[in-house]
Amino acid sequence: MKLSIPASEIKTAIQGLARVQQRGHLPVLNCVHFAVDAAECVSMTATNLTETLTYQVRDTACNDGPGMFLCPITDLKTIAKAAQRNSTVSFELTDDAVVVRTDVGGNEIVRAIATVSIDEWPAGPDLDIPYQTCDVTGFVEAMRCALGFASKDSTRQVLNSVLLHAERKTVVATDGRRLTRLELPEIPFGDADLIVPRTKVLTSKTLEADTGTVGMHCSDDVSHLGIEAGPWSYLVRCLDGTYPNYEQVVPAHDNWLGTIEFADTDIVTLKSVMRQFPEASHDAIAIYADADVVAVVAGRDGAFTHVALAETRFDDERAVVRCVNRNFLMDALNAGFTGMEIPIEATTPVRFHGVRAGLHVLMPLRDIAAQPVIEYVETKVKTTIQKTQEEPLTTNTESKEPADATSATAPAHNPDLTVVEPEDPITALRTGIDEVAASIRAASDLLRNLKKQAREAERALQKREKEITTRERKVQTVTDQLAGLKDAVGF
Repeated sequence: MKLSIPASEIKTAIQGLARVQQRGHLPVLNCVHFAVDAAECVSMTATNLTETLTYQVRDTACNDGPGMFLCPITDLKTIAKAAQRNSTVSFELTDDAVVVRTDVGGNEIVRAIATVSIDEWPAGPDLDIPYQTCDVTGFVEAMRCALGFASKDSTRQVLNSVLLHAERKTVVATDGRRLTRLELPEIPFGDADLIVPRTKVLTSKTLEADTGTVGMHCSDDVSHLGIEAGPWSYLVRCLDGTYPNYEQVVPAHDNWLGTIEFADTDIVTLKSVMRQFPEASHDAIAIYADADVVAVVAGRDGAFTHVALAETRFDDERAVVRCVNRNFLMDALNAGFTGMEIPIEATTPVRFHGVRAGLHVLMPLRDIAAQPVIEYVETKVKTTIQKTQEEPLTTNTESKEPADATSATAPAHNPDLTVVEPEDPITALRTGIDEVAASIRAASDLLRNLKKQAREAERALQKREKEITTRERKVQTVTDQLAGLKDAVGF
């Protein structure tokens, strides 16, 4: 069997198939399944028994009709990395290996790769999934967003996953301290809820495409989620478990003080400032808001620091303080949840809304007391803001006073003052250019050193692989000799 595939297709396929996380030590699961059907359409598939990802290859050449073979994914990664994008990779199946020919720098590289028997490839589930056309990119983006708020604890499998709630047509994720619910009214949900595990495929952009379909299959034994997006087909087995009753922690729509609307410019400021705030228990920060000022305060009583959010607004006159985890706050803002609804009770979770249809809930902290923050803002933050607003006004007023040369009093001469000559702008420009040029040269030298180290590492790896191959051959030779000796002596 002979097969030719563009190197660009191999690179694209391996980039996605490598995200199917391998589990266990079965050699067959570390292979990619190549299949050619009667219409000479070629597919490449990877599986770990929980999820299966298939890539439909385009622009292939096959003259031997239908067929199948396996090739280790580690070898395919090496081939994809070395092959030139505009070249072609050829595969030829022999009795015990796959012969691969690639073009590297105008030279044909031929390598024989030991493979696993195609009979060992696990048969996938035979499912009749009702796929429907929908906004696949929107669905995948919502899944990826929700998984960002799921638990990172791999021992809590259910909370490490997301819930597809069929009745509400929503995707839900929680880690016990925060919760996200995104509405997906156009997605074809099934009759039962699905608990979809976290996978590298779902947390990447592999399945984003202009057109595609989504299907869900539910049964008494096991449920599956299927996604078809462009050249990709993905099937993942869902968890068998019970998702927590998340609705009981979602605050009701009444008893709210008001909403803080975070401005985009202030969110950019917070991204840099949050990293500079002092360390605190539970990464706590306090958010102060009233009709005039919204500020983020960090630290402890007597050692506070803050950043005032000039464009952010609070739609209530009462002063409120809420303490939250700074990292969780930034995760919510970065996900587009920029409206923070403040409840009357300080112990009630705060609720976010934003550009996405849905909500985000964040549990408050008690690490920073409210009254010291209020006093700090009143005495420090507001005073600083007031001075900043008054300084330009004073300058403008003084500049508008008419100059009277006859009545003006000349300033007294101060002998301690010295005249400073202004710096020549051409000299400053040349100095700046020289500094930039020096930085470029330093970066270029660093890049050359890194490339040199990479080449040396690659040569060492190739040498190591060659040594391992030689040792394996010697071991096999000794094994064969021992076997022959045993047969000869009658053991």
